[in-house]
Amino acid sequence: MNEFVSYEEKKNEAIRRMNVLHYFKQSIQQFNRSGKIMINEPPWGAHYYVDEDEELVEKIHELEYAGKVVYAVVRSFMDDMQIDCILFVEEEKEEWSYFDNDIKDGIVFSYCFNRTYPNFSEFGSIGVKVGSAAGLLRTA
Repeated sequence: MNEFVSYEEKKNEAIRRMNVLHYFKQSIQQFNRSGKIMINEPPWGAHYYVDEDEELVEKIHELEYAGKVVYAVVRSFMDDMQIDCILFVEEEKEEWSYFDNDIKDGIVFSYCFNRTYPNFSEFGSIGVKVGSAAGLLRTA
């Protein structure tokens, strides 16, 4: 049986994951203080607050209502599509350890919101690395 996992526990797990991914320290601190989520954009990994993107904020809220804690968004462009990969901590604590080795290798489970073709949005693993502007870039 699954036990209740508090927001604070999920937030701490999100911070742990950001540290493992070598995410920009000031962005981690901002997330810790105020819960602010950054979107990371190619080609260098520059990152900005997601607050002004209403459609993306709505998708984040949908995930949060389902019990997840969102900690970052990685934007990518593939062919003619714009995809926002929303990184989150799952609501099932017993699943967290399953992702540890992948996260160390730069592989994160996310919700990939296809902005161009929303019906093709899906959950899945993506590869990430730190870009020259200290944000995350999608590699695969």
